[in-house]
Amino acid sequence: MFEKRKILKYLIIFGAVLVLPFAIYHEEVSIKREAKIGYKIFNRSMVDGKIIKISSSNGLSYIKLDNADTEYIFMPRKTVINNDRNFYLTAKVGDSIYKMPYSDTLILTHKWQKYYYTFTKFK
Repeated sequence: MFEKRKILKYLIIFGAVLVLPFAIYHEEVSIKREAKIGYKIFNRSMVDGKIIKISSSNGLSYIKLDNADTEYIFMPRKTVINNDRNFYLTAKVGDSIYKMPYSDTLILTHKWQKYYYTFTKFK
């Protein structure tokens, strides 16, 4: 009985060691795929409106505007031009954003202050 439990324990550990790296790799591939598709839509879009929904996951920001059906997905960068402020922690529902099609900069207006964000480009 003791030997069976010990063997079962080792099999579970061995299985986890085999499956975990595959699961992590699969998650990374899925995130990159979502980022690429989201970036293409975001990049070619005129983004101009008030934020009605915002969330973040794995470095990606998800925003929905009051005047668009699309949920935009992009990966904003913290840089000197935005005082190293994290987009997701700065932007709030009701704030305005503006980006021309194919522009490399998004302007966030938060509490009458403008913050300029560049974002990661996925090809």
